[in-house]
Amino acid sequence: MAEEERLVTISFKKLSNCPRTKLIKRKIKFVKEFLFKKFKAEPKISNQANRTIMLSKRKKVKLRVIKEKDLVKAFALNEKVEEKKEEKKEGKKEKKKERKEEVKEEKKENK
Repeated sequence: MAEEERLVTISFKKLSNCPRTKLIKRKIKFVKEFLFKKFKAEPKISNQANRTIMLSKRKKVKLRVIKEKDLVKAFALNEKVEEKKEEKKEGKKEKKKERKEEVKEEKKENK
């Protein structure tokens, strides 16, 4: 399934009556609920997006959202998305397979 990328503006107007001590926790929960309702998938918020939500004193926050199969990832506008991690994981799996094969060959030679 193709990835879908969107810019989303989330308004915290509903949280205006919330006490200051609980505001950050409720903002994060509100964003997750909003993304779940909008995209019908499990939301994941990046660290930088989390920080922008926490430090925002405004009533609105803009996030860049990427929807994959059963996952929605939220990023800050200025954050770079790294897809190299997937490639690294694949490379690690291949290296592990090669190491296992080498170990098996060494055991056969020693016997």
